[in-house]
Amino acid sequence: MQQRLIELVYDATLQTEGWAAFLHEFRLAMRSGGALLMFGDGSGTESGRDIRDSAWHTLTLVRLYYDTFRAMNPLDYARMLPGRVYGYEDFVPRAEFERSDYYRQYCTRTMNEHALVGCFGVRGEALAWLNLSRGAAAGEYTRRERRLLQSLLPHLGRALMICARL
Repeated sequence: MQQRLIELVYDATLQTEGWAAFLHEFRLAMRSGGALLMFGDGSGTESGRDIRDSAWHTLTLVRLYYDTFRAMNPLDYARMLPGRVYGYEDFVPRAEFERSDYYRQYCTRTMNEHALVGCFGVRGEALAWLNLSRGAAAGEYTRRERRLLQSLLPHLGRALMICARL
């Protein structure tokens, strides 16, 4: 599985659909309801360019997130370091997170109770964040799943730099 995912990462530099095939396969491999690849401007700021693969996202939900809930999200993308994997708990204690309006009004309704984010690229040049989410029924991400995402980050970073130069 890992070899196939690595192949799809590098194929993103060659395919017209870019990262879509990788994102879809990775979402399924990670038993996630949603996967999101966000591209940044190198300074750590999200540029608004993203690619989604989801079993449940709609444009209405995307708009609702950006218009209402984005400001409540405890994931602080600007503080994330390339080469690291993060979850909600890296920014807020789980009990506090579950009491938040963001969790109760957004996460529970969109099966986004658990998240895993890998930051990759080079600060000052190009950054991206690979986000995975799933509902409470699927459970939290395991150490094995975190290690899989961690192992893919160097490949994702290299492919991102190739795409940026192309």
